[in-house]
Amino acid sequence: MDTSATPIRTDASVSLFYGDSERLTTRAAQQLIAAQVPPADRDYALVRLRGAEASGERLRQEAASVSLLSPQRVIVVEEADSLPAKVQGEIAAVVSALPAGVAVVFLAGPGRSGRSPLAAALSKAVTKVGQAVDLSPGRGDQVAGALSAEATAQDKRLARPAAQHLLEMVGGDFDAACRELDKLVLYVGDQPEIAAADVELVASASVEGNIFRFADAVGLRDGRQALRLLDDLLPPGSKRGSALGIMGMLARQFRLIWQAQAMRGVRDAKERLADRLPQEHNYFSATGGKSWMQRNLATQAGKWKPEELARGFLLLYETDRRLKGLSDGQIDERLAMELLIGELCR
Repeated sequence: MDTSATPIRTDASVSLFYGDSERLTTRAAQQLIAAQVPPADRDYALVRLRGAEASGERLRQEAASVSLLSPQRVIVVEEADSLPAKVQGEIAAVVSALPAGVAVVFLAGPGRSGRSPLAAALSKAVTKVGQAVDLSPGRGDQVAGALSAEATAQDKRLARPAAQHLLEMVGGDFDAACRELDKLVLYVGDQPEIAAADVELVASASVEGNIFRFADAVGLRDGRQALRLLDDLLPPGSKRGSALGIMGMLARQFRLIWQAQAMRGVRDAKERLADRLPQEHNYFSATGGKSWMQRNLATQAGKWKPEELARGFLLLYETDRRLKGLSDGQIDERLAMELLIGELCR
């Protein structure tokens, strides 16, 4: 989805902005607020409610409190999708009959299959008198396009390959990539384009992104890269148990590689194999709409013979037991992970 082209009515009395990007939904709310409430009036004309703070009665009270100092009032309800269906039904009755000068904005996470994440009664009320806008950055390769559009909005050019690399550095998280993009815009200054080299140099991969990159390095049997990333994930002085989360990510990666390997040469793999794959760490759930991830896993699957994967699962199991103190003797967590990487990547 090209979010920059998504139409947003800033004069709407009721709005729902939803999707899996807090940055995009928050920006839409800010645009509407800027259009309806002057900055000088916002101390008393702008109300923010989060989740359980909202109710039908609370909204009714706020809507009835239009200040004599400002002809307009905007009520923002964050995390609206966390409200019980009964409460959403009560709120629906309020937004269906708002007094003049009052606008309500609901912010919510992604819906299912592009549908509104709110309960049916409130969704219907919103669309009847206002607007419901899905502001998700899209799926798969669309996310890189949305990130490039974010750069364009800041008068910078970010080519798709560089945008895709930035996303991979932060584990595919669009909002995290946008935060890194903001740093890159400052770094390049007057330079019109953010190059891939700038991304590699400046973008500080998040811990989550580092974990994904670490798992990919092991999947590719790149021991040197895996050990380098381990320095960030398990630095000296890490508290005991820190390696267990890394082990969980490695176990997930090996399950995905195993499933990717099982699909090689199988036509209509999703239709033929979907009901035979595990529900946890499921290949189709993990890679849905992410062509770059499908390519990565296919490449990694080619690095392993079936018997090597089986041995890898055994090594993971044995290391996990050592880290949990279930085998003979104690072992330093860092040493255990280094030995595991050495065995897996040889």
